[in-house]
Amino acid sequence: MIDRLLRGSAKLRARVLNFLLQSSALALILLVCGDSLLAAVPLWVIAAQALHYGLIALTDIYEDDYPAGKKRSSYAALALFYVWSLSAGYYDNEFIRLHTFVVLMGSVLGGKIDTPSWKVVFWLYMATIVVYELLNLDLLRGGLPLLLYIAGAAGVVFLCERLSEINQKAWMLHTVLFTGWALLHGGYFQEGVLFIVGGLGYETVKVLFRVVAESDNEAAKRLLFS
Repeated sequence: MIDRLLRGSAKLRARVLNFLLQSSALALILLVCGDSLLAAVPLWVIAAQALHYGLIALTDIYEDDYPAGKKRSSYAALALFYVWSLSAGYYDNEFIRLHTFVVLMGSVLGGKIDTPSWKVVFWLYMATIVVYELLNLDLLRGGLPLLLYIAGAAGVVFLCERLSEINQKAWMLHTVLFTGWALLHGGYFQEGVLFIVGGLGYETVKVLFRVVAESDNEAAKRLLFS
């Protein structure tokens, strides 16, 4: 069945390729500079990042592809994660805040904040980042190097968002660029790694959802749609 799905969907093939590339990239990064990465971003934060983007992918699916499905449930799950993240100190990590801001800027420039629900999520996340920064000023001390990184990273996200409308493989460009940046220990490379981790969570849910939705397993399909 999986072979049939892959043969019949160029977009699904691109997602699988993205997943494989991101998995390989993350493994290489952990091998070469895992100590410096984990010193700045604890393992639990990395795991939470993958879960976060998996929930975003699920919400994205119900928002765009199956609006009659469990859209409310997916937003509720995302809201529960948000509440948990505040209590667990997820946003205490400066690289999570930097990553969130970069993604928000890249997404809004790329035209991906296009529904009322996503606009609410956008402003909620943006307000969270602003409040945290006003409380501790970690990122604001970065000065010009930080501003240049944000401009460059958000520009890459924007470019890949636009190109992905033509070919889903465009996200491979992002992975290659930020893997290279991480291997060079470039400034704020941890943010790019968090994007790769998030991409893994996102693509995993997208691929698994498509496989289950097209399967003959009625119990699994009812779990997704009823």
